[in-house]
Amino acid sequence: MKKVFVFLIVCLALFSCKQPPVSQTTDKQASKISVQDQLKKDMVFLCGDDLAGRKAGSMENLKAALYIAGEFQKIGLETLRPQVATAIMPSSYLQSFEVKEKALQNVVGCIRGSSNKDEAIIIGAHYDHLGIDEKTKQIYYGTDDNASGVAALLGIARQFNMTARPPKRTIIFIAFDGEESTESGGLLGSTNYVKNPLWDLKKTKFMLNLDTIGRMTDKLYIFGQQTIPSLKVVLDKANGETKLNLVYGEVASGSDQVVFWQARIPAYFLFGGANQDYHRPSDTADKINYEGLEKITGLAGRFIMDVADLPELEAFKEMPKMANPSGKPRPYVGARPGFSADVKGVLIEGINPGSPAEKAGLKTGDVLIKIDGEEIKDLKDYQKVLVEKKVGDTIKMVVLRDGKETEISLTLEEKK
Repeated sequence: MKKVFVFLIVCLALFSCKQPPVSQTTDKQASKISVQDQLKKDMVFLCGDDLAGRKAGSMENLKAALYIAGEFQKIGLETLRPQVATAIMPSSYLQSFEVKEKALQNVVGCIRGSSNKDEAIIIGAHYDHLGIDEKTKQIYYGTDDNASGVAALLGIARQFNMTARPPKRTIIFIAFDGEESTESGGLLGSTNYVKNPLWDLKKTKFMLNLDTIGRMTDKLYIFGQQTIPSLKVVLDKANGETKLNLVYGEVASGSDQVVFWQARIPAYFLFGGANQDYHRPSDTADKINYEGLEKITGLAGRFIMDVADLPELEAFKEMPKMANPSGKPRPYVGARPGFSADVKGVLIEGINPGSPAEKAGLKTGDVLIKIDGEEIKDLKDYQKVLVEKKVGDTIKMVVLRDGKETEISLTLEEKK
């Protein structure tokens, strides 16, 4: 532990020397910059070659954290670190922690509420990605996943900074580290925050997660509506200006909001849809829909302001679970499905370490099109087939991989 944090201190010193000084110009003074131009500026920095894919625990990842912290400082967010009375430097916003001898850091700032300031709402987005492929030396830029969410997070903070009055509840902005670190279980930053919160979790009333929102086509997916159903009408009302096609999903995807659900904190997850560049070097800035990202940023900001001003917020409600008529242990695959109107089948977003999917050779980016001869057109088909299976069954999957059909045998296990 001591060695890791000595390393972190040295890195902070190095980056403090190399980074240009943080401008003292506030975002109110810089309001002439258009929202889209500012989103592009953030994305260009986070996805530059110099940041080498922002792998958790790397110096480049720390550089990304300090950039976000510097933007927090320019915007005027407060720090929540108890030992820092006033945020005088970007590192004041870092919540540092260690996982398997790697130094990681969340970036945390807040806008204090007014009449109901003891209660808080969190807006989160993970900033880490996959780094560089050791064999090919290709950079995994992670532009959509999830520089887009971080750019929107910063955009929402600027949006709040431009309002005439503060929200009634406190708003906490968190850029999470280690979401992509599946070799260590993933969701590391959100897990650390919930275990070591900088705000009383009992007074944390809602969380909004922004992940992979940069390439929205015709739909914006919302997951977690079941955890606090009353906010659906609030989001729909906030959408009156942007008029996006909101699709409320039945299945939750694995991202940082899951940790808050497990802590019984209501959370919504905004997701722009999966695509074929997911977790590939081809997830680059030239493919971002900046107009769509600007609309999502505006929608999320209005929604959070409306939620912050509500007199009361519902308590957490359990997510409905997939039907299991037999009452026996539910079979486990360990592949995280994606949600996209562009893909016929089920796009595999990620593979859990040690899972049946990993053992069978299923890969991120595969598109599942058949199970035991039955066509899989979407997630409902996928669920319908799996609910009839039991632990120990071996299923035959057909996936599209690099445009070719590949057969895979997978034995279902009970989740440990």
